Amino acid sequence: MSSANDDQSRSEAAGTAGSGGDQPAAAPGPGGDRPAAPAATLQAEAAAAPAPTANAASAGAAGNLDFVLDVPLRVTVEIGSAEMRVAELLQVDKGSVIELDRLAGEPADILVNGRFVARGEVTVVDDRLAVRILEIDGRSVGRGEG
Repeated sequence: MSSANDDQSRSEAAGTAGSGGDQPAAAPGPGGDRPAAPAATLQAEAAAAPAPTANAASAGAAGNLDFVLDVPLRVTVEIGSAEMRVAELLQVDKGSVIELDRLAGEPADILVNGRFVARGEVTVVDDRLAVRILEIDGRSVGRGEG
């Protein structure tokens, strides 16, 4: 068994001795078409590379998501649903009432591209319907209580 220092000195000797052209060509590396780099070179490159920090890793992760930030998603708020037979559906007319499977005041489901992500309460903002988030995928959202 040889030590790391023996391996390094052999690699350095092999790197300098082949300059006269009388040494055989280096063996192909793992890719097959390029010669393998001496171990000392790989160790030096690894030592020269800065170690990633937690802040750099989180900043890099956020930077990698930039290309998906403009992807459109369909957000749907479902206040309830009902099952009907075709015959019942054909009888629906203007003014008909379809009873839903939820109670009045019960939270609505918020779906993104058809997948449940949150629950919320339906409210009105500037004469438009809106939804206030109450719970995100099982986690309650604080309401200022403390």
